[in-house]
Amino acid sequence: MLAVAHRTASLAVPAWLPREVWPFETTQLDVDGAAIAIADVGTGPVLLFYTGIGSFVWRDVMLRLSADFRCVVLDPPGIGLSAPVPRTATTLAHSARAVTAVIQALDLQNLTLVVHDTGCPPALAAAARTPDRIRGIVGVNTFGWKPAGPAFRGMLALMGSPVMRRIDIATGLLARVTSTSFGVGRRLDDASRLAYRAGLARTMGAFHDYLGEARFSDEIYDEVTRALTGPLITVVRVGFGGFPLGFAIALFSCLISTRRLLTGVSLVAAVMAAATVARIQGLLVDGVTSYNLALLRPEIVMLTLSLVAIVLERRRRQQGGRVRYGAALQPSVSR
Repeated sequence: MLAVAHRTASLAVPAWLPREVWPFETTQLDVDGAAIAIADVGTGPVLLFYTGIGSFVWRDVMLRLSADFRCVVLDPPGIGLSAPVPRTATTLAHSARAVTAVIQALDLQNLTLVVHDTGCPPALAAAARTPDRIRGIVGVNTFGWKPAGPAFRGMLALMGSPVMRRIDIATGLLARVTSTSFGVGRRLDDASRLAYRAGLARTMGAFHDYLGEARFSDEIYDEVTRALTGPLITVVRVGFGGFPLGFAIALFSCLISTRRLLTGVSLVAAVMAAATVARIQGLLVDGVTSYNLALLRPEIVMLTLSLVAIVLERRRRQQGGRVRYGAALQPSVSR
């Protein structure tokens, strides 16, 4: 079903998103009775940015590229500056209609889709519905087809569960963690970090609903699979924080047990070593930039700490073994 779209209208930006933090004029488009927030800046070839976590993550990219490109970004229904929607409407199908409607309403031509997270499947579906308007697709840390494998589907089930949704709404944990240097906050100043956190926190419930619904959006995945054919280039880079669910569970069980502590820190060291090698390879390919160096530093720190932890744990075990051996040699004294 195609979206019913109307003309865009101005959108009042809330107080938690001041002008110095979000310098783009923002409009809204009515799609299926819900207001979809849009920012459009720059001139040149069109880049359409879309993510399931909110448009703010694209701000710095848009500021850098808007001198040479027309950068368009929209928030999914119920996310970011888009109007709240019922939980029954936080679906990838509704999200795909929003992307399609924006492409048509703004008459975007020869555009490149830049997609992230749960924004990819609906954006691909929109591309399948408007193939004559699409020049290319760039996916960043995302998935495009039906989730497969116990680790990935388990992660979606966990993050999309009612329990995790309630916990995150009550604590704001995900917003707090991702606003630090472990997430998008590594390059944000204090005002930007607060704005990002406020925007994500107010729509956290919808974010978790999209994650849970992503396991069951077969119609969207079937549409994407049927429509998208041709050459595909996949570039894989290992980076800090890229732990599959199974590894995270195994690691946690090791770190909370003194008997398996060595195994846990060894796993961390192995992953950090792989991440560091991949990052250095990326530096050789892409060139040395402040951004790449900012990513490399925490990986080297984690690798160093892991290696130190391995040395200390091995020494502790050796000392414990000598103590037990010495105790065994002492003659027992009977009363």
